[in-house]
Amino acid sequence: MLLGALEKQPEDEHKVVALLKWITGEGHKAPDAKELLEPALPKEEHQKCRNLLVAIDLAVRAIESILDNSKAADTLLKIVGASMMARLADVLRGVVVVCERGLGAEAGALGRIAIEIAINASYIGMDEQKAKHFSVQATVLNQGHSDLLAKEHNFEASDKVKQAMADQVRVAKENFGEEMLKTAFPSLRSMAAATGLLELHDFGYEDLRSASHCDPRSIFVAANSLSLSRMLNSLGHTAGAANLALIALSKMVSIDDPVALHHLRQMEEVLAGVRANKLVVH
Repeated sequence: MLLGALEKQPEDEHKVVALLKWITGEGHKAPDAKELLEPALPKEEHQKCRNLLVAIDLAVRAIESILDNSKAADTLLKIVGASMMARLADVLRGVVVVCERGLGAEAGALGRIAIEIAINASYIGMDEQKAKHFSVQATVLNQGHSDLLAKEHNFEASDKVKQAMADQVRVAKENFGEEMLKTAFPSLRSMAAATGLLELHDFGYEDLRSASHCDPRSIFVAANSLSLSRMLNSLGHTAGAANLALIALSKMVSIDDPVALHHLRQMEEVLAGVRANKLVVH
């Protein structure tokens, strides 16, 4: 019935028909795919997945419009906000791609990044000092990762990479001071607690982390079926985090583009429909 309705649908603006056909087994080469996949993702969950994919697509469209039509960032806060937006759009596109392959649990691994962006952006807000601290700590993390590889895996970076890292540290010291380099940025959970997003961290971020660390035996069909069943959770957490992230980022990067605002309103309508368990068509 679902596939019949989709075939008659005049438009599929958000390109989710192919995904739903894959989920039900249509067109899949494995002869028993339909029998394996349908129990993993009941038909009543198909429309929820569809709506969440539409919401994610609308978020990407909004970000694209914002970045295409925004003026050059003239403050560090705006630069950080625009960078977070660009990364969020890439993450959301990645979520759609892995979902098209039926990898629901793996989509959760990317969805966690959307939650990280939402929490970081909410914590930074309009605070220029926090934006500076966030930027400095990115340099510290890069240096720490390089040191860890050298210590634990006997991997030494090339002279060119070492020089680039040294230049980054020097620039960070010159622009932000040595104190910021030494002071660790708050943990993700601490930032979530400070911004009222502790539930998102504990029940969203941690849920997706546990789902994304699959048993290595996931090459077996049963485990793949389990991965697919995680799609609804992964999409739900990801779409919700994207919405929260864009609310926070709109304070860092002023949004006045009418197309982007239209997409964001549509996204909120879709998510409201999912929460109310209503059919939302765009």
